[in-house]
Amino acid sequence: MIAAMRMTTFWNAIEDLIGAATSQREWAEMLGAEWGPAATLLRPTDKRAEELVCRKGCVDGCMRRVVSLIDGRLRAECGNPSPICDSVILDEAEVNILALDPQGNRVNASVTKL
Repeated sequence: MIAAMRMTTFWNAIEDLIGAATSQREWAEMLGAEWGPAATLLRPTDKRAEELVCRKGCVDGCMRRVVSLIDGRLRAECGNPSPICDSVILDEAEVNILALDPQGNRVNASVTKL
């Protein structure tokens, strides 16, 4: 339920994003436990991420390239010239770009309940 969610994490995540749109994986990493309730305020776009921010392996926050493997799986690879973080296998949903509901219907209804 949205009302039970601490909105500070959600709004901080929105403020950190230009256009409030990013991959599902990045939304989930930024929001942590609040991902579930916040996901109801987002809509899928027709775009897929080509890069993901490395939030775990690199101290400088390198970008990981999303690579399609021959077997159809996806992998995020370290973008540094000399890779310093491990590759990560992704599922298709994780690279989908999600944005705030452009009509604001879900956002307005949820904020009103707070």
